[in-house]
Amino acid sequence: MASRRSGGPKYDPADYIVPPSLKNGHSDRIQFRAQSTMARALKLIAGSKVFPFGTDQDVARWCLKFGLEHLEKMEPQLEGLKTVLGQQRLANELLKDELYRYSFMEMFTNLRNAVAQHIAQGEQQEARQLVEKTLDMIIAMPTEPEREGRWRERYLRQFDEFSYLLGGKSK
Repeated sequence: MASRRSGGPKYDPADYIVPPSLKNGHSDRIQFRAQSTMARALKLIAGSKVFPFGTDQDVARWCLKFGLEHLEKMEPQLEGLKTVLGQQRLANELLKDELYRYSFMEMFTNLRNAVAQHIAQGEQQEARQLVEKTLDMIIAMPTEPEREGRWRERYLRQFDEFSYLLGGKSK
């Protein structure tokens, strides 16, 4: 989870991503009856925006994932469960990595476009201010855990392409 001291969100959305299908689109529909209070709780949690869930289905997938992992810890010798959940964890990690990479590329594409528009309109100061704000936000990214720290370093390395707007200094 993201640190509140880092100025980031209270909860790291990456810790709550449980995609509804694998990259190749494979998924199974699970339907079951549940107490109405559980259904209301899922909707309440999703609607609260306290946690980074978009829908009650997102909350249910997250609960199912962690419930299965809890059962695995209780009975690690249960035949096949460790393999299936290991496959699921691997698939989720790959999807999270893809999400991080897409977000990284999209952010720099958007920044490049915004800076180019400002410069084309003769708004060098606005371009510089946007780049400075962006750098401040990148510097505020968490350095821990290791995964987040690596992404912060990647953002800083990529950010060097904008150092000309800051008089050659970027970090």
